[in-house]
Amino acid sequence: MEAVKSGKRESTAHSRPGRGPRISKSVDPTLADLVVLGLVSQRPMHGYELNQELQRDGAQEWACVSRAQIYYSIRKLLRKKWLQPCDSGRSGGPERLRVQTTPSGRSAMQRTLRERWWAQQRERSPFATWFALSMLTGSSELAEGLKERRTFLRDEIARERISQKTLDAAGESAGAMLSELAVRRLETELAWVNEVAQAI
Repeated sequence: MEAVKSGKRESTAHSRPGRGPRISKSVDPTLADLVVLGLVSQRPMHGYELNQELQRDGAQEWACVSRAQIYYSIRKLLRKKWLQPCDSGRSGGPERLRVQTTPSGRSAMQRTLRERWWAQQRERSPFATWFALSMLTGSSELAEGLKERRTFLRDEIARERISQKTLDAAGESAGAMLSELAVRRLETELAWVNEVAQAI
């Protein structure tokens, strides 16, 4: 996932290939904003703590945002009064200032999460573009590319299985469920790649 207001293509709140959805109203939080609001709503944190949370395996399954996006969101959410400092007498940058979610910030997050377009998105990978163009142009690299994709998928399945065990042991149920979803998608694509490789 990336910040949902970073792109230029934006007629509706529908999907953008390979980039994720865009929230339609300018007053709504971006995806990075939602990650900050959601994590801070659990307990007050400063920017460094937020980034530490996002380094955990569980968070990596659902919150692909960068350190710079986190710090930018903290500054913006403070200006919008959706976050507030825990200690009003303390100053500092977003990496050192401990913040908490305000009632208006929590309301903005809940309002956005109630939107139905979250369930209506579809991801499109660069691999699909490569495959379609290779078929159209009769690329001689098609078989080799499929072989490379097969290796990648197998490696990713093995990695996700290890991650899933770690998440299960740590009680990270959301991350473990999303890891299982990733495995099933990868296994489905691997079966498809094997079928296509035999057919061409």
